[in-house]
Amino acid sequence: MISTLQLCCLAIIVSNLLVSVQSSDPFSVLDQQSGSGNHSRVSSENTDIAAMRAQPAEKKMLKGISLIAQHKIINLEAGLTHPSDLALSTDHKSLWTVSDKTKAIFKLNLKGELQFSESFFVDAYDLEGVTINSSGDTLYTTNEDNNEVIAIDIKTRKITKKRPLSAMKGFDSIRKFFPEIPDNKGLEGITFKTGSDRIYVIKESQPGLLIELDTDLETIQHARLLNQSNGFTEPDTPQKKLDFSGLSYDPSSDLFWIISDKGRCIFIYDWNKDLVIQTFKLSYKEGTKNKTIRKAEGVAIDRIGRRLYVVSEKDAVLYIFELLH
Repeated sequence: MISTLQLCCLAIIVSNLLVSVQSSDPFSVLDQQSGSGNHSRVSSENTDIAAMRAQPAEKKMLKGISLIAQHKIINLEAGLTHPSDLALSTDHKSLWTVSDKTKAIFKLNLKGELQFSESFFVDAYDLEGVTINSSGDTLYTTNEDNNEVIAIDIKTRKITKKRPLSAMKGFDSIRKFFPEIPDNKGLEGITFKTGSDRIYVIKESQPGLLIELDTDLETIQHARLLNQSNGFTEPDTPQKKLDFSGLSYDPSSDLFWIISDKGRCIFIYDWNKDLVIQTFKLSYKEGTKNKTIRKAEGVAIDRIGRRLYVVSEKDAVLYIFELLH
């Protein structure tokens, strides 16, 4: 039989244990538990929570974007008149661009000044998009006229491969979105997914389409429709008129920044969730006037440097925004 004194001591011990648990960090208490079954499941869940808590700042939602500079980049002598698309160099110190009226690849510094010695002509026309691979030795461009992707060796400045989507494996799955007679609604932007062997190209509209390719330009891996169901909508733009004119992949957050010319906005898109998680208008103040970028055709994201670069084809201006955390 348990005496009255023993019962009192047991009650005090239980009370102290309860106070200890309630005053401790619940996650640390659960992590200290041992055993099997539910205990191990809870410990695993808490590991996931800890990982979420430890996410870098780049994973958090942005508060907004703020224009900090703009530079005129037109250069009639070189043929840089209608800049289309942007790609940040692997060292984050320069930008690549193309001009659909000129058979050339242009390199700019971060103030939009043309680097003549590192720019060069190529045997390709109607270029709309440009990106660079992780090792920094190959550029990829897009030709809208025939929906072709082109690989260029930077050192030799020669085209190493070119292939239209229609010649790639898997094209049958998206064939219905590409009419036999080009409708000027084809490939616009292109981006390289750092740390993978994948390239993503974007179809302008009717419908908008994000397409995943291998770097050998042999196979179409996947394709996603970009429409209202996954968050591609802009209140001031009719859905049928919404287009997609460029994109840039951010490796720090595993997200795509997709720009719209007619929507005058930028969508931040999560491929894994197939969902737009944020949208920003491409607007800024000039004196007392509110303005938006006209015919935005290129975008490059640098989350490490907290910069967003956008180029206007119509005005040949490079806009630089600060990312607000």
